[in-house]
Amino acid sequence: MPEKSAIVSGEGTYVVAGTPAPHEKLTILPESIRSEWISDADITFLEADGAKCLPCKFPAAYEPVILPQSDIVLAVAGLSALYRPLGEVCFRAELAIEAWNRDVCEYGDAAYPKEGKRLLKEVPISKDTPLTPELLAWLLGSENGARKDISGRSFFVVLNQADTSERREDGRKVLDILKHSYGIQGILTSFSETERNQG
Repeated sequence: MPEKSAIVSGEGTYVVAGTPAPHEKLTILPESIRSEWISDADITFLEADGAKCLPCKFPAAYEPVILPQSDIVLAVAGLSALYRPLGEVCFRAELAIEAWNRDVCEYGDAAYPKEGKRLLKEVPISKDTPLTPELLAWLLGSENGARKDISGRSFFVVLNQADTSERREDGRKVLDILKHSYGIQGILTSFSETERNQG
């Protein structure tokens, strides 16, 4: 049976909905209910690709699952991942490593659009490689990464956890790389302690 809970904020009301799944997770609603609830909403956000509570990820072959009626894709990453080992902060890090070592080290230009500005060294990476702003931008901007299978939809990046001046500065570096090397726009976000405690 689907679950639905309404939350009232200073800006209005929003609803989190899904079908209960194992391990206290929610999965997608049945089509009939989903269509009805989407038609009643001003805007709907659908999670297409979870990250097992890690701040970033690289998609498997069967991900992301983007519904045909979706017109915008948002890739979300947490800035807490920066400068930590890739294997600790990236879900499916082994796939990111394989893609990087194949596409960037072997083919060089595969990581960038033709007009892109090269900022990354073409050296192999491993689970111990620190996640730099350049590497996070690649995870988000690569057509094998977060930009996979967007099929002409509008695509934007949301960098969350911009809670300190250092993280905001690092986040601006990532956004600058995304803009100049991949032609991708994005924003920085953070939640106050009060907002975090409302969930």
